[in-house]
Amino acid sequence: CTPVIEIVSRVAPKSLIVFREWVSSGLSQLAKALEAVYALHMAGQRIDVINMSVAAPPSTRLQKVIKSLYEAGIVLVCSSNNKPNDNVAPAIYLDHVISVGSLYMKTMKVSPFTAQPYEVLAPGEEIDGINIWGTSLAAPHVAGLSACMLSKVSPDKMQAEIIKWIKKHAKPIK
Repeated sequence: CTPVIEIVSRVAPKSLIVFREWVSSGLSQLAKALEAVYALHMAGQRIDVINMSVAAPPSTRLQKVIKSLYEAGIVLVCSSNNKPNDNVAPAIYLDHVISVGSLYMKTMKVSPFTAQPYEVLAPGEEIDGINIWGTSLAAPHVAGLSACMLSKVSPDKMQAEIIKWIKKHAKPIK
């Protein structure tokens, strides 16, 4: 997960990486971690963007907390998955997340491991200084872009506009 944190730090250097503590402590239950983030947000901690470079089994609990975070005005970005035949959460909850696939920059084509559904593409292979690949590396590019966009405007009014802009302006690449 260190490469994901590194990419967010490169794209949005002033961002606070909330999940760092949970990742390093080994918390593997995504719904539980997101519920904790939601509780922090409801207690007044400012949280604008969440990057989820993970794949988890779909569940009602996970879908509910993702919807709650979205309704609280948080931009949710996730990796699509690296197994094209698997439909996994959170990428399948497209009403509430931006699902990101991997773009191979040398050919400007979708990386062959990128699973559906994805709505936008970002670099996920051969990233300078990072020796792994995957959609988990693509998602933080979009999360960082979202954080940068939010830093320029009032987050309370912009979540839906940023999601709409990213999804509208992402050019489909075949």
